[in-house]
Amino acid sequence: MTTKSKIYVSAVVAPGFAALAWAAFHWNCPLPGAYALYLAISLLLGVTRLRLPGLVGTYSLSFVPVLYGLNHFTGSEVLLAAALSAIAGCVVGPKTRPSVIQVLFNSANLTLSAGSCLLGYAFLADRIPYLPAILCAMVALYFAINTLLVSGILSLVQGKPLSSVCEAWYLWSFVYYLAGAAVMGLAMSPSGAFQAWIILLPIAYLMWFFWRIR
Repeated sequence: MTTKSKIYVSAVVAPGFAALAWAAFHWNCPLPGAYALYLAISLLLGVTRLRLPGLVGTYSLSFVPVLYGLNHFTGSEVLLAAALSAIAGCVVGPKTRPSVIQVLFNSANLTLSAGSCLLGYAFLADRIPYLPAILCAMVALYFAINTLLVSGILSLVQGKPLSSVCEAWYLWSFVYYLAGAAVMGLAMSPSGAFQAWIILLPIAYLMWFFWRIR
């Protein structure tokens, strides 16, 4: 690993673990039983990898518990679950054994992505009453942070432009993130709001259109 790569990793790991330190200092778990189940599901989804059309690699579902936690658990609970989910995804079932620095980087990456969503949700919750729209905005934020951080280190290690790394690995996955956020938001909306599901129509069209041009 080059000096630039080490500096970049340190610049990601430091604030990531600072966020975890904040979570530990402000720890609040009103419903331990519910949180234990939430944490177990987060770990399970953290190790789940799907292969979907258009993707070069695999598709992670680690963003799903983050979105759910925004509306159901405290910030410290969401940050801890995101960090542990990332660690589980690194150490459970990989083809090659990850290094310590890889585990630390992935954990900090998901922590920062989840932390960004917590801040964004706190800002939008009182301004936008429509939960599916908020979650779509949050998954876009999560996707942007997560993608840029990972693409940054890949760009340094592989010696490729940042834009080409983003396009090769992550261009397709955004529509899946968006569809997942819409379904999650609609599932969490009050029952009976059938007309709200119409939001899936433009997302479905976006996926079909993107598949055609690719």
